[in-house]
Amino acid sequence: RRLAAAFKRMEETLSQTRWLAGDSYSLADIAAAPVIDRIEHLGMADLWANSSGTADWVKRLKARPAYQKAQPLDTYRLPAASVG
Repeated sequence: RRLAAAFKRMEETLSQTRWLAGDSYSLADIAAAPVIDRIEHLGMADLWANSSGTADWVKRLKARPAYQKAQPLDTYRLPAASVG
């Protein structure tokens, strides 16, 4: 619920601005990048599937050369938590 609420707030912002803190890429976007990566790795990208502003922001974020360069190899990723 907390993640869904956070993404709802992000969508409200990103429906009005190109990046999280305005029209320029900033530290806010950089700080959010690892969270986005982890959420996608856990198969939870549906949190923004119906949010066009956030989905567009994620695409722009992931297209940046620094994001692609910083992507860890799967062998360095934390495994998903087991349920049960």
